[in-house]
Amino acid sequence: MRNLAQAALCLAWVLWFEQTGDFGPLGWFREDAADTREECEIRKLVAVSLRQQLADDLLKAEQRQGGDGLVMKSGRGATALFNARGNRPFRRVSWLYQCWPDTVDPRQ
Repeated sequence: MRNLAQAALCLAWVLWFEQTGDFGPLGWFREDAADTREECEIRKLVAVSLRQQLADDLLKAEQRQGGDGLVMKSGRGATALFNARGNRPFRRVSWLYQCWPDTVDPRQ
């Protein structure tokens, strides 16, 4: 109920993403802002698409160096898993996007 009340008072919507690495969450980061939730959701689609392309590019770079891995995609983000060769360790990075009213800060 609190989030609905906060949304009613909202002046803007903020697109946030949470980045997670090998050792857990790296934090929430502000990506963009919009006047309406609908506009924020459109911006989220664009940001997710770009991040998924980045994950694909990271995988291709890993494969060129003899490693392997996979990229998992959803409407909310992407996760890239890399199984490197040689002395390089297994790595993971993920990005999860969400629109929140400007009255909400997911870092808190």
